[in-house]
Amino acid sequence: MGVQANSRFEVPDVQSTDSVAVVAASVDTLINRAITERPDLAAARADAAALAAEIRIARSAGYPALTLSSTGNYTRQIGGVGNTTGRNFSVVLGLQIPVFNGFSREYDVRTARDLYEAGLARMQSTKLQITVQAFASYAALQTATDRVTAAVELLTAAQQSSDVAQGRYREGVGTIIDVLLARSALASARADHIQARWEWRIALAQLAHDVGVLDTAGRPNIPLSP
Repeated sequence: MGVQANSRFEVPDVQSTDSVAVVAASVDTLINRAITERPDLAAARADAAALAAEIRIARSAGYPALTLSSTGNYTRQIGGVGNTTGRNFSVVLGLQIPVFNGFSREYDVRTARDLYEAGLARMQSTKLQITVQAFASYAALQTATDRVTAAVELLTAAQQSSDVAQGRYREGVGTIIDVLLARSALASARADHIQARWEWRIALAQLAHDVGVLDTAGRPNIPLSP
């Protein structure tokens, strides 16, 4: 995070600041967005396009080509009979016709085509990998959302049990052991609740990373609904 390990910070109230929502977009929509937004797939596409250009370059080496060149110079002579100056210009137009060179150009074209096919395979492999990552992250976020729901229910039940145990103790029909056990269960439920929300946040960030929609501040840019 770019801060010192012993930096002091305040932890906000999780209940009032944290919220858990569900992903409004379908997994197919997110996968299509990942195929569009992921920079590694864009890089693979660019590499394949560059290799396609290499095929055209290798093919063009076997075609006749026109050449055009020009030269110019300026001379000045001082002394002798008199001062003389002169300018010379020349333009050369030529035609280059390839001749037999032991099939080296054909081999160059084949090599360029093979490299292009390998680039396409890498692009397809990257695309499939992105699809798997986005699908797995989407499923993980759904699981994390269900875990938060279960943690909320457990916390509510633990709070009710703690209230009942304290009420029974105040009325003289319960023991302090019952109160302590209920309070311990409530503390565990609170910890599980916070852990579930934390895991949900991690799952959301992982999905945004795999889809390629983290904004410049590192926040997930994924459509959510309460």
